[in-house]
Order: sequence, then structure tokens, then C-alpha cells
Amino acid sequence: MSQISEAVLALDLTAVDMARTQGAAAIPELRQFLSHDDATVRVVATTALGEIPHADAYQALLQAAQDADDSVAVTAVDQLIKHKSAMGAAALLRALESIKSLPAQRQLVLAIGTIATPQDAESLNSYCAYNQDADIALACLAALSRLGSAKAQKDFTRYFVNTRDLEAFELAEYISQPWLLAPLSQLLGFTDPLQNLGDPPPGFPNMLRICDKAVVLIARISKAPFSFRTDVHMNYTNDQLAEAARVAARSAGN
Repeated sequence: MSQISEAVLALDLTAVDMARTQGAAAIPELRQFLSHDDATVRVVATTALGEIPHADAYQALLQAAQDADDSVAVTAVDQLIKHKSAMGAAALLRALESIKSLPAQRQLVLAIGTIATPQDAESLNSYCAYNQDADIALACLAALSRLGSAKAQKDFTRYFVNTRDLEAFELAEYISQPWLLAPLSQLLGFTDPLQNLGDPPPGFPNMLRICDKAVVLIARISKAPFSFRTDVHMNYTNDQLAEAARVAARSAGN
């Protein structure tokens, strides 16, 4: 038995380094482990395949993405995303139809939203139209918003302003486009707690509010200079919130 096979069976991630060194020659050996009874073995083999920039490795990863085990499927999609530019959105869209894992589907939808052409966006919209899972629907909404769908952007704005939770902020950060500055301005008036930071160092808050998260995202999207730091966890003062509102209005062209 070869060293790379021994490493995969031992759940040793040195298999990843070996795959990177051996390249395409390691693909047949790694691919055989995608049908192994142990899902953890399949995860290690899938991770190793992701280090090989080769069409045969991509095909093996597409096979792994269809695994019924979420950990394997999500790992496969993570690895496919590393090669999304080489594969193209059309290939990833085709893969969506055969992936069973909902978390893996969600990841792939968001990845497609970063590289899709207008024609690909139409295909993604068709996929999203019949998918009823709530998590997938949100990912679709964010991806289509990022791709420029006016309807999706309107719907995302409504969702973002009404929901105001961590997932909404994560999706807004994924989109990070200037049209979000208007809804972010609305969120500057909300001082509700949003994210518990646990036991931070002295001088830092243990809780971030909705308005604090909004300031950081306004700064990131606008790329405008602020008179205060926006790259550390802070509870911003009323004057700082007012400055963020002015920056958002100016950057949005209002």
C-alpha cells in the first residue's frame, strides 16, 4: 500500500501534502476512497483531491459532492469552490442538481453568485424558483442580489431590514455592494444586542449591537475615510453613528 493510501486510511492530513506533490498521478488512488464505508476517510480523500488542479480531480470532487453524508459533501463543495474559476459557473450549476446535502447546496449557490454570467444567472434563478428549503432560498436571494437582480435586491433589502440577525449581516457582507448602503443606514438606529463576543480584552465590548455591525459594513462597502477606527470591535457613540450615516448617504449618492 502506498504512503498516500496509508495516510488517508489513518485519517492523516499529510495525505493532502502528498496529493499536492504528486499531482494528477494521485487521483486514481484517492478516488477509490470516495466509496469507503467510513465517511471520515472519504473526507480526507476529498480534501486531498482538492489540492490537485486537474479536470479528473474536479470530476472526483463532483462525485464526492453527491455523497449523502453532509461532512463529505460540504468538504467536496469547499474544494470545488477553490477551483471555481477553472470550472466555471455552468459546471457548478449542473452539479447543484445532483447534490443531496442542503448545506453543500447552500455553499455552492453562494459560490456561483460570485462568478456567474448573465446567462448563468438565469439558470440559477430557475434552480432557485423551485427550491423550497428556507436556507437555500436565502442563499439564492443573496446570490441573485449580488448578480444584479433588481427584484432580488428589493427582496433582500426587505429581509435585511426586518430580520437584522447575524445571518442577514453575513449575507450582506457576502454581497458588499453600494446599494446596501441605504438599508444599512436604516439599521444605524437599532441599538439591540446582536453578537456576544464572550470575554474580550479590557477596553473592548462583550456585545456588539446592530448599529455597530452596520457601521463596519458601511465602512467596508463605501471605502470612505472615517474619523475613528472601524476595524476593531466597538460600541460606537451617537456622533460616530451620525458620521456613518453621512458617509452612507454621500457614498450612495443621496
